Amino acid sequence: MSQGDMSQDDMSQDDMAQDDIKTPPPPTPPPPRFTIEEEQTRLYRRFNAQGTQLTVRLLPPPEGEEDPNPMSHFLDRVTELFE
Repeated sequence: MSQGDMSQDDMSQDDMAQDDIKTPPPPTPPPPRFTIEEEQTRLYRRFNAQGTQLTVRLLPPPEGEEDPNPMSHFLDRVTELFE
C-alpha cells in the first residue's frame, strides 16, 4: 500500500499516535556561581581594541557539592564562560 492509498482513518490514527509522544523537559541550568556587580567597557584606540572589566561577587558553593573549595568552584565556572 502506498502513501496515497491510505484511507483517512489510517492517517488520523497515525496523527493520534504522534500526539501521544511526550518530549522531555529541557535540562535545568546549573545554579549561578557568581553575580556580576559591575561591568566597565574601555576603548584602546592605539590598538583599535575594546576591553571589558567585570567585577563579580562569588556565591558560596551549593550544599552537597563534591569539591567544597570556593576558588575551584569559581574558577571552573569562569572557565566555562570563556570556552
